Amino acid sequence: MQTLIVSVVLLGLAVAVSSPTSVLAVLVILEMTSGVRRGVAFVVGWVATIAFFGVVLVLFPAFDFQRSQTTPSRAASVAELVIGVLAGRGFVTVDNGVATLTDLGRNILAWRGITSETAHALLGKVGQFGDVIKIRSSLREIAGLARTIMWSGTDEQKQKLSETRANLLTALNEAKASLHGALAEG
Repeated sequence: MQTLIVSVVLLGLAVAVSSPTSVLAVLVILEMTSGVRRGVAFVVGWVATIAFFGVVLVLFPAFDFQRSQTTPSRAASVAELVIGVLAGRGFVTVDNGVATLTDLGRNILAWRGITSETAHALLGKVGQFGDVIKIRSSLREIAGLARTIMWSGTDEQKQKLSETRANLLTALNEAKASLHGALAEG
């Protein structure tokens, strides 16, 4: 019985990372008769729902963010998914394509200490990483192209890949050395 309670507490903490409302739900459920059993069922249902969304993303190619060709379309797809999840959890409502915070959403943000000022400051920091995101996106695209050529490319394409790989590795090593040098100076 003791290990079951520890397991439920650990699962509750894991769920708490994703939503503070789930912690309140588990606390209320644990106070009920057969609370531990109901708490485990709640957490299992929660995890199953998250797994379901993962399966949906794998099965439906329209939700495959990696096959999208442009960064803006990927960002729009991610934004739509996030807003949909928030709407499903009751944090926002969507009316004619406009997402609006519900009272629950405002209370959760206030409880976490997030105001419009802190949100603007965070967005300002995120904007500074635009080039980093572009570099990462380009490297992922290059890796995908290289994988395609390695698996199904012609000999000529594989030769071109070999040349490009050598040039790219040289450039990446120079960039790493430069960045490590900059960090050592700072």
